[in-house]
Amino acid sequence: LTPLGSNDIRRIDLRVVAATKVDLGRSDQRGDFREDLYFRLNVVTLRIPPLRERRGDIPMLFGHFLGKAAERFGRPVARVNAAVSDHLQSHDWPGNVRELAHFADRVALGLGPEDEVRAVFAHVPEPEAT
Repeated sequence: LTPLGSNDIRRIDLRVVAATKVDLGRSDQRGDFREDLYFRLNVVTLRIPPLRERRGDIPMLFGHFLGKAAERFGRPVARVNAAVSDHLQSHDWPGNVRELAHFADRVALGLGPEDEVRAVFAHVPEPEAT
């Protein structure tokens, strides 16, 4: 590469990690995605199922995201009871892990020093559609 404002060429060694929710193997056949780019990117494929296909992971992931959010926002670390875990697992999470992480942020910001997640769970508004 040539850094901006320079004439010196520098060699770099890099890996590209790309993610999509589209099956690119089928998209390139329809002409929606460049075939040459697909073959350059498709060295290793990891298929990670959406949360709705692995609901058992949701409480663990939510606890992780909630702990990280509490640390980031300087909030107390909350406990998650079984009723909240069940409720979390009943949601489809169309935004997948990103939606779950953002929800954990909203919950962490709404917690007081003695609150459990169940105390604020019902009070956290769902985002409005844009």
